[in-house]
Amino acid sequence: MPASSTTSSTFDQRRIADLEKELFSTEVKLDVLKELLRQSEQGRKELFNRNAWLEERIKKLENPKNSPYHLMSWQAKIIFTIRKFKRPLQLKEITAELLVMDAKTQALDYQGDNFISVFLAKAVKIGKLHIEKVRGTRGAYYALPEWLDENGELPVKMVREML
Repeated sequence: MPASSTTSSTFDQRRIADLEKELFSTEVKLDVLKELLRQSEQGRKELFNRNAWLEERIKKLENPKNSPYHLMSWQAKIIFTIRKFKRPLQLKEITAELLVMDAKTQALDYQGDNFISVFLAKAVKIGKLHIEKVRGTRGAYYALPEWLDENGELPVKMVREML
């Protein structure tokens, strides 16, 4: 019996040693993973801060204070937006672009599209914009009068883009 007891004891000691090595290895891996997670969280925060900084920088570069854009009337801003896209735009597209381009239009959040639609209607009435209703679509498209041909119609290419 002593021989088998010694063999069993040696086996148990080896097994314990192997388990201790495995436990140590797992603890080391866990520490490495914790460090990677910490670095990842820190990197995520840095990216978030960098992204916020870049967005603010882009706003300043696109529309610096005292730029001609900030001095424009709402009608001029709408016409500028349509001219920028080089295609007829719907009210929701115009409003979305104005929100991006002009920090002052954040007031539009509670006023909705009604605020801009007043200026669109006035621009159409005095001939600064042309309104185009496309069959099968909701709403209307606003285009510049200079895009119309001699018959008062938009080019086929522009009409296709609206569908």
